[in-house]
Amino acid sequence: MITNIIIIIIIIIIIIIKIHRKTRKMLTIYKMHHPKADIDTLYVKRKEGGRGLVQIGAANKAEIINIAEYLNTNYKDQFVNIVKSHESTQPNMNSTIKIVAKITEELSQPNEKSDGKQDGIQHTMARLGESLKKKWKNKVMHGQYIRNIDRQLISEEDMFLWLSKRDLKAETESEIVAAQDQALKTKYYATKILNTETDSKCRLCQKFDEIIDHIISACPILAKEPYIKRHDRVCAQLHFNICKVTGVQLDKKHWYEHVPKSVETSQGGKVTIWWNQQVQTDRTIPNNKPDIIIHDNEKGTCMLIDVAISGDRNVIKKKPRRF
Repeated sequence: MITNIIIIIIIIIIIIIKIHRKTRKMLTIYKMHHPKADIDTLYVKRKEGGRGLVQIGAANKAEIINIAEYLNTNYKDQFVNIVKSHESTQPNMNSTIKIVAKITEELSQPNEKSDGKQDGIQHTMARLGESLKKKWKNKVMHGQYIRNIDRQLISEEDMFLWLSKRDLKAETESEIVAAQDQALKTKYYATKILNTETDSKCRLCQKFDEIIDHIISACPILAKEPYIKRHDRVCAQLHFNICKVTGVQLDKKHWYEHVPKSVETSQGGKVTIWWNQQVQTDRTIPNNKPDIIIHDNEKGTCMLIDVAISGDRNVIKKKPRRF
């Protein structure tokens, strides 16, 4: 009997593994998952930086936990008590309650004391997600992005809002996640990970290692034109939204068609918006040309907006300062 149960469990595990492989294969074929991107990230919640797929193994454990929690809390029903008594006398592999106890022991922290049902059951479902996220974070290459983020500057909710909103195509989302995992085939990746005889220096500037962060925001060759264009498009979208809120009459319906003018005035003349204008100061300030200036003509106050599109590791350097 026990041998048959073991065989059934092994078959179920094999089926689960095959389903996961088939799912990942389909995602890769349709370019929804980069072949070199991290697998565990697929099953992390979107609001925590993952792709939000349901992991069958974790879902199975969650259902077992729900059953055990029901058996441990519903004492008024005599039939439930009979089932609970029966489960308590079963071998470890057949008892739902004992299986949950084993899951709880596996997920509990080394220096953490368990206080029975409350600690072992109510928090286990959350710990299933935490253990998967921790596994992702501890990976040397794929976990760099999540390790290097400074949560004092950017909240986790805002950081992964683009994943929660799902505004991007699946192919685009896949490429961005692969870039965060350092999985794109850069020259540095080819040299250090694939161990090919390739020079790891950037193919454009030939000065620095060609890593993802360098390509996105640190290459001196790209800084002359592509970075400026990207910066101006972000500022244009921000300028468009400010104009809409303040009541400035716009010529275009969509932000991507919007071309900012040097000076815009709202209806009634309450607000004036300057675009890319130099500010005269009573002392020398190296950067005195903010991207957008909003002047409230009634209150006589100004808001200066300067946009910086930096890599995640350089956010601390771009933190707003008071002069």
